[in-house]
Amino acid sequence: AAKTLLSTQGYEATSPRDVQASSGVGQGSFYHHFAGKADLAFAALLSLADEMSDAFDSLADGDGIDLIGGYLNVPRDALSGCRIGRIAMESSMADDRIRVPIAGYFSHMRLRLTGAFSLLDTGMAPEALADLAIATVQGGYVLARVTADPQALRNATSALDSLIRSFGATGDDR
Repeated sequence: AAKTLLSTQGYEATSPRDVQASSGVGQGSFYHHFAGKADLAFAALLSLADEMSDAFDSLADGDGIDLIGGYLNVPRDALSGCRIGRIAMESSMADDRIRVPIAGYFSHMRLRLTGAFSLLDTGMAPEALADLAIATVQGGYVLARVTADPQALRNATSALDSLIRSFGATGDDR
């Protein structure tokens, strides 16, 4: 229940009472397991980050252009936004219990994408290209939401995928 509420409402809009009502857990049970909202969010965000990292890892059998294309072209609910990225824009990110699980997810993606980009002959830093791919997806979510047009995210990711594919690949990806 907490993962769903956090990913749809964000941290700041989700109260312990919301989680209790959604899960059917009483206040006593809630506070027996968690000292407060931030501790619950930490556990839920760790679980969500693991779940999303596993989904990211399953996008392609290999690395290189297949992983990059898989990431950019995975079907997304553009108007709902990123399940974990939406929380990154909240002031609650100042609390390490909120920031660390989210940073772990983005670091995982960044590391895998950097490895994939290192297989391409682009003449650019693989780390910078990994950041560009992540920023394109996250920025695409924002643009889709503010314009109420899911095509905005698809346009951004499709354009970047085409641009990346124009570089070609090296090694086994050629």
